[in-house]
Amino acid sequence: MKLGAWIRHFLVYGLGVVLMNLLPALLVPIYTYRVSASIYGVLELLNRSQELLLLIFSFGLRSSLLTFYQMSKDDPERRKRVYSTALQFLSSFGLLLIVLMMLGAGRWSLLLFGTSAYRTAVLLMLVGTYFETIFQMAVLYLQSELRSVLYVSLFTTRALAAIGLNLVFVYWWRWGLVGILWATIIHTVLYAAVVLVYMFRRIGFHFDAPVLKEMLCFGAPVMTGAFASFLLNNGDRYFLNHYGTSAEVGLYGLGYRIGALSMALVLVPFGKIWSVTMVDISKRPDGPFELGKVATYFLFACTFST
Repeated sequence: MKLGAWIRHFLVYGLGVVLMNLLPALLVPIYTYRVSASIYGVLELLNRSQELLLLIFSFGLRSSLLTFYQMSKDDPERRKRVYSTALQFLSSFGLLLIVLMMLGAGRWSLLLFGTSAYRTAVLLMLVGTYFETIFQMAVLYLQSELRSVLYVSLFTTRALAAIGLNLVFVYWWRWGLVGILWATIIHTVLYAAVVLVYMFRRIGFHFDAPVLKEMLCFGAPVMTGAFASFLLNNGDRYFLNHYGTSAEVGLYGLGYRIGALSMALVLVPFGKIWSVTMVDISKRPDGPFELGKVATYFLFACTFST
């Protein structure tokens, strides 16, 4: 990819990072006006728990999809099977796992919050997790195709939909935590359906068991690193909840999100582009040199963005 294309995609994804962080910030006044700090802390723990479940339910296929798609550049039919197979597997097997977890929603509530009072909230979070898994895996197709404008547009309109639904459910109807979770489910289901239709119209329905096995084996080691990263970046919420209060968790989570924005402006746009171009670069005669040069520039940018 030429430098000009890199810069264009980087700026588009960078704009997306800004919008995807600023637009959800508009929800904060709604939450603080209608939801107590302690309930916001409960929401923060549910969101972090959902992030962990997304790692588990993806089976490491996030990295596998991006890599295998690049490696199949000369085989269009195999490219189609990569995404089609993964989405069919996740849709069916993920549904089974979610249903099993929903049967123990009361116990999960007790484990997280010390009470079964949030059983309904846990159930709604699990439903949302299933559709969020499908959405995140399907939207990787847009990233693999480097459709940065469509990718950012999708997430931006989704954020606007979230604001509208929360205005209705939380601000006007005063449904509180349940309203927030219902709003999340609705816009997640809607956008997951949109991306699935877009993707399957282009790749069709194919299932390739050998390809699935290869992707699962490739992604399994990655899950270890992803889990360690989750503990590093999110584990503190659970400690704070155990030794403090849910209100403190909510305030901490809000501050953490604001503080991480500057680093996200570098990490996220770079990652979106790099993850779908690194294989092609590595195959070039000067691949090792280019990989080292990009890594140097990236670390330099990260150092001065914090």
